[in-house]
Amino acid sequence: MKVIDNFLDKESFENIKNGIVNNTYFPWYFSEYTDNFPEEGLEKGKYVHIFYHQNRPNSEHYDLLLPFLEKLKCNSLLKVKINSTSHSTKLIEGTYHTDVKFKCKTAIYYLNTNDGYTKFEKNNKIIKSVENRMVIFNSNLKHLGTNTTNSKRRLVLNFNYL
Repeated sequence: MKVIDNFLDKESFENIKNGIVNNTYFPWYFSEYTDNFPEEGLEKGKYVHIFYHQNRPNSEHYDLLLPFLEKLKCNSLLKVKINSTSHSTKLIEGTYHTDVKFKCKTAIYYLNTNDGYTKFEKNNKIIKSVENRMVIFNSNLKHLGTNTTNSKRRLVLNFNYL
């Protein structure tokens, strides 16, 4: 596992932040996928945007990913999406999972700083959500994510690649 702070240079970071976070017209899609947050309640949903899936770009915003793909040295993308989990008064951990069922790389990029985190099952290691931080690991490592209590939302960009 590798954690890299200040993963993108300032210009690239501002470009992606303006393209997603500060873009009023960025398309988000509501997902009621419940494996992430097992408790009952309103916190179970999240908003997602899939950039790349099934061997092709799936978004007109795909070009925002180019600085990441270059730095990650991707040979082949499998899936790229962003998750937006909402604020809650209680920090809720999701369930442990792997993103794909075969060996590849997973990279999680944090677009904003908040009290949410990614936690790994193997050693209970916690990676805090810090703006412009990337964590890269083997896809077979089970991990979970949380929501946030001190920000309007937690924004996490997720890459699965070879």
